[in-house]
Amino acid sequence: MIDLYLKAGSKSAMTTALKAAGFSQDPDGGALYHPAAALDVIGTIYAPTGETTMVEGEQVPVTAPVPGYHANVRTTSEALATALDALRLYPDTPVRVWA
Repeated sequence: MIDLYLKAGSKSAMTTALKAAGFSQDPDGGALYHPAAALDVIGTIYAPTGETTMVEGEQVPVTAPVPGYHANVRTTSEALATALDALRLYPDTPVRVWA
């Protein structure tokens, strides 16, 4: 299996890149799919800012959006992985991973 962690500037940029790599889009629901891949759309990721705030008497970390639009792809296709290489990240600690 090849696990890809992807980041684009926006949802439309991610959709365009996935379609250019060979994903199809369901005309009714809009979901993207590929016969040789599984897609996990994450969207916006939020990360701690280092600050905390009080919520209902408890200190809670403040988070802020990380720039970009994120998705994960799991595939067995080297060609698909190569087609998505421009969006690929190599995070040390991914927000979501495949089980």
